[in-house]
Amino acid sequence: MLKWNSSDVGIYLAQKEYIDTIIIPLHAVNFVDEVKKNGFLWENLIAITNEIEHRFKGRVMLCPPFTYHSKEPSVTARLEQWIEDFYDGEAKHILFLTSDKAWQQE
Repeated sequence: MLKWNSSDVGIYLAQKEYIDTIIIPLHAVNFVDEVKKNGFLWENLIAITNEIEHRFKGRVMLCPPFTYHSKEPSVTARLEQWIEDFYDGEAKHILFLTSDKAWQQE
């Protein structure tokens, strides 16, 4: 499994030409509204991303989650910086996974 830790990032850097996809989980955090539901959605999101990463071992890199407050106004600007950095690092594909319905409009 290639995850965001020191040894796996080293493998990624050495094998970059074979690892063509970056997976970024997107998750909203809000400690006021639907906290328990958000925890459940987080567990499911991580299970799905781990399974995808496991099945495509050696072809994808699972990044740390992009976590944001559900009412944060500038979330897309922050995410655009992540995207730019990964493309500058020669990523060919970026896959975002989320359970937040707000992203359907983006």
